[in-house]
Amino acid sequence: MEPAHVNPLTIPGLPDVLILDQATRSAALAPSAALDLGGIVKGALADILIDELGEDAVCNLGGDLRVRGAGPEGDGWHIALCDRSAVALTDGAVCTSGVTRRRWGHSMHHLIDPRTGMPARTDLAEVSVVTDSALRGEVYAKSAMLLGAAAGIAFLEARGVHYALVSAVTATAGVLPAAA
Repeated sequence: MEPAHVNPLTIPGLPDVLILDQATRSAALAPSAALDLGGIVKGALADILIDELGEDAVCNLGGDLRVRGAGPEGDGWHIALCDRSAVALTDGAVCTSGVTRRRWGHSMHHLIDPRTGMPARTDLAEVSVVTDSALRGEVYAKSAMLLGAAAGIAFLEARGVHYALVSAVTATAGVLPAAA
């Protein structure tokens, strides 16, 4: 089923939706403005919860995963990436973003491009990012998805993170930097 309305929204500028109060050093959303922090909050929550779970734990919040410790086999937590490769981590995060799930109709999905207010048009199906925190991984994975393959790869490589991606044609994995 296709939605009845698929035209892009007119996105107001930040000064029109964010009210800054310099006296109290606070910010608030303007009336009728909304902010969706779903993925970013999941990443931040995974980072917070791992501290509560102890020295050998995994926290998986549906695409945002944070680990600590040697894992069940003693060589780290083995985590699958979107291209079906895997990494073993003793302290870090794997975050995956994509448009292959949570879809409806012909071209609609849950990953909304903030520039248009519509489902993102991207040549990527999924991106997995391995980094030190789930918050950072969430931001990097979503950013790469929105940028598309060429700019997304450049974005991730400039940040020196290990990544995997799936496009409509091929799967690609980035090289883990020597310092990581």
